Amino acid sequence: MGGKIAQIFGARWPPGLKGLVLVAPTPPTPMPVPKQQRDSFLDSYQSPAGVEIALSNLTARPLSPELRKQVTDDTLGGALAAKRAWTEEGMTLDITDLVGNINVPTTVIVGDADRVENESALRRELASRIKGVEFIVLLGVGHLSPLEAPGELATAITTATSRMR
Repeated sequence: MGGKIAQIFGARWPPGLKGLVLVAPTPPTPMPVPKQQRDSFLDSYQSPAGVEIALSNLTARPLSPELRKQVTDDTLGGALAAKRAWTEEGMTLDITDLVGNINVPTTVIVGDADRVENESALRRELASRIKGVEFIVLLGVGHLSPLEAPGELATAITTATSRMR
């Protein structure tokens, strides 16, 4: 959920910022998700069964039982106000007017099996707004790349940051 925050941060171009690496970010446009569906997302964050349903949509690779428990515990333990802020405000936030101000090397890392933030939508929304944005696509990976493919993600981040030097 930090994708929009990172884009805002990058658009403000603070001193010392050398580049951005965005991992499966939300695009700068509002997500085309009806309120009823956003409400169902919020409901799914409230029970272990709901988290399991969410995981089936978020991941392309199976997670170990330990990681599934970690995701469930983290989700259920999160503040309701934060969950509500994401579904009621974060998903609908439009930062398109800011993103064009990103003026540092930017790499987007996305899984080709990400059903939440898919590659084609991210290319359309970010490549048209951020000059020279590059993409690294992780094969067979869904939205939770840090959990599904930590080694591949680390390699992709290393590749992205080496391009920024």
